[in-house]
Amino acid sequence: MLDEAHGLAAVPAGLGYRLGWWVVGPASGFIVLAGAEVLRGIVATARPGAPFVGANVRRIRVVAALTLGYFVLTVARSLVAVIIQDDLGLERTSTDISFAPIVSAVVLLALAQTWQYGVKLREEQELTI
Repeated sequence: MLDEAHGLAAVPAGLGYRLGWWVVGPASGFIVLAGAEVLRGIVATARPGAPFVGANVRRIRVVAALTLGYFVLTVARSLVAVIIQDDLGLERTSTDISFAPIVSAVVLLALAQTWQYGVKLREEQELTI
C-alpha cells in the first residue's frame, strides 16, 4: 500500500517476511559462531605441535557440514526473496547462487580424509621404536 501524501509504503507482513527473519538471519549467525568455535578447537590442538589428532578429523567434517548448511541458507534466502516478491506483487528479478560453498565442503571432506591418514601415520610412528 502506498501513502503518497507522506511518502510511506506500508507492506503487509506476509509469509516471506516471517521466513526471511526467523530462518535465514539467525541461522546464518549460528553457522558463523559454530564454525568459529570449531576452528578454535583445531587451532588449540595445533599449538602444542600435535595437529594430527582424531578430534580434528571430526572438526573438519563439522566445518564441511556447516559450509553445506550455509549453502542451503543462501538457497533459502533466494526462495524467501521470491516469496516476498510474490507477496508484494512485484516482478521477479534474477538471483545468483554461488556453488563455492559446495566446492569448499568437498575440499574440506578431502582434507578430513587426508588428516585421518595423518592420524594413522602418527599412531604408527608412536608405536615404532
